[in-house]
Amino acid sequence: MTWFKLELTLLILVVLTPILVDANTISPVESIRYELLYEPLENTGLLVLKTSISLGDCSSLYIPVKVVEAYFGMYEYIDYTVEGNLHILGSYFNESTGILEVVACGSGVFEAYFAVNDLFFEYGPGVYSVIVDTSDTGLLTRNNEVYLNLLNPYNISYNVFSNGIIVEVDQTGSRVLIRGVGSLELVLTSELGEEEPGITTTPQPPTTTTPRLDTTPTRPATETTNTPKSTTTTPLNETHTIKPLVSNRESGNSGLLILGIVLIIGVVVFFLVKKKSV
Repeated sequence: MTWFKLELTLLILVVLTPILVDANTISPVESIRYELLYEPLENTGLLVLKTSISLGDCSSLYIPVKVVEAYFGMYEYIDYTVEGNLHILGSYFNESTGILEVVACGSGVFEAYFAVNDLFFEYGPGVYSVIVDTSDTGLLTRNNEVYLNLLNPYNISYNVFSNGIIVEVDQTGSRVLIRGVGSLELVLTSELGEEEPGITTTPQPPTTTTPRLDTTPTRPATETTNTPKSTTTTPLNETHTIKPLVSNRESGNSGLLILGIVLIIGVVVFFLVKKKSV
């Protein structure tokens, strides 16, 4: 029986040794940080995925990207940057699975950039919800963070679905830090009281039209200044009436000339008649 127990113990050790070695080996991924800059109202934003990697030989890594998603979120892979002695031989993002495959060598920080849309679900006016699930990142490392930076402040509440999740909400209501492996739901409620003043300010620009109404009465004043111009033109036309006066004077002079001629003829006739009588 003792030999049987010894052989059985050795057999168990031989079988479990690879499993224990794999479980205790150091993961090439030291930490993962998801930094999301987002505007729920427009339902669009930017995701920066920071992965700290330490590799001896070149190897392929499969990093989950879609840890923040409501229902039909869209992720578009833009580009990546590298810090340290990390060399990237290639990267590929599978949109259907949400996994980023990276072939890398060395050690450093790999930063991938994604344009994201439709991550938040709108329950109603000013109420938004999103699911954060980092369960798949636990296969690479348990040192992960999700940092949510909102462009506007909200009243933030959350429901944690698994243990080991730590949630920190900033007092401004615009930043949330999530640590650990698991899932939760964030609910954002906008402060409608701050939006109402924005509505009252919009009718103010039409008040600028009132000065335009004040300027319109000045237009008749300019028109009245034009009317004297029309009256001043009429005396210029009356100067033409002086020409008939000149013509009357000429007719009077011609009458005097005829009268003189008649008198001269009359004197000549008088002397002729007087000579005949002599």
